[in-house]
Amino acid sequence: MDRVAELVRGKFDTDVTLFSTLEVRTTATQTSSFVDLRGYPGKAVKVNNSLDTTGTLRLFVNHDNTTVEGVAVGSNITLTASTNLYLTDADVPVLGKPLPWLYAELSHTAAPTTGSITVRVIRSGS
Repeated sequence: MDRVAELVRGKFDTDVTLFSTLEVRTTATQTSSFVDLRGYPGKAVKVNNSLDTTGTLRLFVNHDNTTVEGVAVGSNITLTASTNLYLTDADVPVLGKPLPWLYAELSHTAAPTTGSITVRVIRSGS
């Protein structure tokens, strides 16, 4: 069964917020909170985006809950205006690997004028 099917069937244990209803009105890069993924083999990222401009999401891993020495994983993820999506290990292969801490950066080339974005990590212990 693929990760999206597991998510829909409710087999993921917990979700943790990276960005919560963030009303971005700038082109400055926004850095999320940190998510502890130790002990969670299953991971997916859920994005609810109602911002009115296209943005870029970048995921990072680190050995601790800090941006110092964080390592970018995968490619930049383009977030088209007003788009929701799920990212699984099929989209970002490192999500299928053991990871310590995860955080994200969000950037826009044009400042959004309306909407917000919420990004959550869904973790599974099974």
